[in-house]
Amino acid sequence: MPPEKELTQLEQAYLKGQMDALSEHPMTMPEFEDEWVRNICLKMIQRDPTFDGASDDQIEKFAEEYYRGYSGRFEDYFDSTAARNLGYGYGLKFDPAIRPFPSFGAIKGELTLHKEELVARYELDEPEWLLFVRAFDQGFEAGYYQIEEGVTTTDIRRPIKLDFD
Repeated sequence: MPPEKELTQLEQAYLKGQMDALSEHPMTMPEFEDEWVRNICLKMIQRDPTFDGASDDQIEKFAEEYYRGYSGRFEDYFDSTAARNLGYGYGLKFDPAIRPFPSFGAIKGELTLHKEELVARYELDEPEWLLFVRAFDQGFEAGYYQIEEGVTTTDIRRPIKLDFD
């Protein structure tokens, strides 16, 4: 699989806006109020280290892109339960006593090998895929530290395969 394209800061702002909107269940959010949402979008950009050092004009453009992404997905929701459960099950296969905790990059790399299959199975677009990866990682961490007899792997010479069946 070819390496993923590096996003511009404007593209990152738009993507982050979508991801943040998808992370919030619409039933838990107040009614969409343009001024309130724009204010939140600006604050999210100002707090994000991705945009450190940007000029005031650039920050406004980033906030506008974030707003465009956020407002476009405001009524949508990505339920990450399946991803978290898959990660948990994968984490159970590791024994912390003999296998060090893999980095987020390692987990993301393992998932990327199966991206095409997972995207098709769960009908994910790019922001949903990124939320899927994040939830999988959270589930993995919970499963990694939950040792169950007969589930964890004890042979460190063999790689632990990611299996979705």
